[in-house]
Amino acid sequence: DKNYINDGYFSECTFTNYIINGGKFYNCVIDNTNTWNLGEWHNANGSNDFTSEWYSGVWNSGIFNGKWYGGTFNNGVFAYPGEWYDGIANGGVFSGITWHSGLTRDAIFVDKCTFESGIFNDGYFIDSTFNGGNFNGGKMYNSTINGGTVYNGMITGSTVNGDSEIKGGSFSDMIINNGKIFNMTGINLTVNNGKFYSGNYSNAVFIGGDIYNGMYLNITGT
Repeated sequence: DKNYINDGYFSECTFTNYIINGGKFYNCVIDNTNTWNLGEWHNANGSNDFTSEWYSGVWNSGIFNGKWYGGTFNNGVFAYPGEWYDGIANGGVFSGITWHSGLTRDAIFVDKCTFESGIFNDGYFIDSTFNGGNFNGGKMYNSTINGGTVYNGMITGSTVNGDSEIKGGSFSDMIINNGKIFNMTGINLTVNNGKFYSGNYSNAVFIGGDIYNGMYLNITGT
């Protein structure tokens, strides 16, 4: 039989076979025998003491590596093999995880994360893959863009593929294999394909692609 927690304050407690519908939890242990529906989680030690699935509530600190379906992630580490399905992330480090939907702002994505869809506002995107969604500002390094739309930001050492749309931003040391490009400021580019409608470009090699408009300086290629 399951027990229920609907509210309260809990510090350094261990729970087994509970359905948790609310309350504040500090440095507790909640394993996969529990069902978490709602509550507020703090773990100042940063240890991996939450092993159930997360459905809603507020996460303020600690390490999470399970399945996340909603709520707010304010800080901590979201680690591999964790998967994010929906919700809001305000900061934190996301390492090697898959992001399916939702909003992230001021977070850090590293170690081969995969961003499938959603909204990325500011923050850092490093050594990871952006497959879809909106990238709104922020900094991207050594990553791959396979789809979605980029609205501004600083992107370097990365590759653009597929049906991606670039609508602003500063790009350097890039490989562009495809996509629709608007208002990019690009330097040190290798362009294999794509459609360029506007922007400012310098020190680029155009092996292929279609140029419709824009300003180009020191361009070579076939």
